[in-house]
Amino acid sequence: MVMTCANRAISAPLSIWNDHQDAMSVRDAGWIQLYCADNQEAIDTRIQAYRIAERTELPVMVCVDGFTLTHTPEPLSLPTQEQVDGFLPPFQFSRALDPRQPISMGTLVSPDYYPEARHSHHQALLNAQQEIIAADREWAAVSGRHGGGLLKIEGPDDAEIAILSMGSIMGTLADAHVQDPARDQVKLIHLRCFRPFPTDTLREVCAGLKHLVVLERALSPGGGGAFDIGFQALSGMLERGHDVLYVCFDNEAYMNTGIQRSSSTPHAAMTTTSPPGKHRMGKRHLKKDIISIVASHHIPYAATATVSYPSDLRQKVRRALSIEGPTFLVIHSPCPLGWGHDGALSIEVGRLAIQTGLMPLIELERGVLTGAMPIREPRPVGDYLKLQKRFAHLFADNPDAHAELEHFQALADHNIEKFGLRGLDKQPQDSEGADTVQRGGMHYA
Repeated sequence: MVMTCANRAISAPLSIWNDHQDAMSVRDAGWIQLYCADNQEAIDTRIQAYRIAERTELPVMVCVDGFTLTHTPEPLSLPTQEQVDGFLPPFQFSRALDPRQPISMGTLVSPDYYPEARHSHHQALLNAQQEIIAADREWAAVSGRHGGGLLKIEGPDDAEIAILSMGSIMGTLADAHVQDPARDQVKLIHLRCFRPFPTDTLREVCAGLKHLVVLERALSPGGGGAFDIGFQALSGMLERGHDVLYVCFDNEAYMNTGIQRSSSTPHAAMTTTSPPGKHRMGKRHLKKDIISIVASHHIPYAATATVSYPSDLRQKVRRALSIEGPTFLVIHSPCPLGWGHDGALSIEVGRLAIQTGLMPLIELERGVLTGAMPIREPRPVGDYLKLQKRFAHLFADNPDAHAELEHFQALADHNIEKFGLRGLDKQPQDSEGADTVQRGGMHYA
């Protein structure tokens, strides 16, 4: 069985664009999953998939990024019918249903034998790796094109930096790799086979790397990434001292699955699972202080940043990449849909979070504060909150709303004092000077 999956974002909200959550949701169902970087690869992989399915007797899912590839014209090289027929000779499945030879399939299995059946399926998937490699190699001999087998590598073997991802983003990176003069310093790792996962092969190609950038296009709903259920893996990585830059984009809720509250959601914020009402003003609990928790691991470098100050963000990324050992960045990222503000206000909203003191931009080394962006003129928290519908209930004329606003202001004032954020005079890198265009088109970078 072969199926092409046009990967699209899972509703709600409705989206016709691409991510990999649909295929990831059945990653443990027993299918081989192959991801394509472009439409040429999709054609070649589809043909190979029949050979793989015939020889392994496992279903194969050919994953093609929805919209990005399915609705994009590309020049293609189509194989001839003779090439396909030569690669895929007539096939007769030995266990097909035939009323002339009745057999029983799908019988009940007791708990005594079910684990054995699942283990056999698992082993069959692992063994399929050789058939995937062979199919790609033999198709390359026919067509002159190959997909890399389990992984496709572009760039020098001795590169110290690599980018790992799946799907169409690899096609975009491959084009950029050709055009960027620094391409000889980086190699691209296209994870073509997600199931079975090529653990040993991936370890081999990552040997000698100093930095590995992983680009992910899937979310495990309810997982919570760094803040919630994913914190276990993050904490283990930090404690073991792996040389990894971990970047956490903080949009303060589970935005991709319906705007549910998470531990990164500020208190009193409205989400679909923390609506305000007669007895509570939105979320009841304070936002988790993730940067302090991470810093308590005494890692070499941890910092907060925001998309609203790109120069500050760029400097912190460069700083983190220059350090050997685990480093961590949490990037505050406004979400117009989830926060309830006009998309054109995203930069302003993000900056107000900094200028009020609610989101301090700080750097810590081995748990010690080493840097902070000064706030030239602290703004009242109401300026930040009133631009967002998720806080609209705090501006009602009632005592509970007034109390929450005072609580927010107290939190901001506490941050300003704790981290010494109040600027004494005008500075080029303070909350008003950073990323401000100067005369002649220059800006602070």
